[in-house]
Amino acid sequence: MAMGIPVITNSGVGDVKEIVQKYNGGFVLNNFTTETYSVIINQIHAGKAFDAALIRKGAVDVYSLDKAVELYTKLYKEVLG
Repeated sequence: MAMGIPVITNSGVGDVKEIVQKYNGGFVLNNFTTETYSVIINQIHAGKAFDAALIRKGAVDVYSLDKAVELYTKLYKEVLG
């Protein structure tokens, strides 16, 4: 996502599904069957459109160092009072 390239990921790992869906950042697999992969391959082959800038924004919004520092600072303040 940081490169603005759509990803293929699985659901059920943290909040990855929600992040990918929010930023239209690629494809989320609910299982690893041939049928599931075929659907994704067909969408790629059909030219499913993605916005590279929006995908990159998602990576920055969620995974940037600044965001991590902000979230950890908030967490430590809550825990340590």
